[in-house]
Amino acid sequence: AAQRALFVSAVAEARRVLKRDGVLAGTAPRSWTRAIAIREWARWQVFSSERIDDEAAVLAVGRRLRFRTEGALDPVVYFRGVR
Repeated sequence: AAQRALFVSAVAEARRVLKRDGVLAGTAPRSWTRAIAIREWARWQVFSSERIDDEAAVLAVGRRLRFRTEGALDPVVYFRGVR
């Protein structure tokens, strides 16, 4: 829970210091990305290398960059936020 709170505050701080149209991209467990105040972002996108839910778009990446989500309770996803 402490790491999730740190992630959420780090994303908020990144948004604060980004210039308009600046981009923040990274990876995190899916539940952590759901804790972000997405209304504050011009665009917030979540991607997965495999289908996990209707909100996460499938991103075609090479085998070396792919996270396996089969059977994962909280799969790691890629995210992208545009200020």
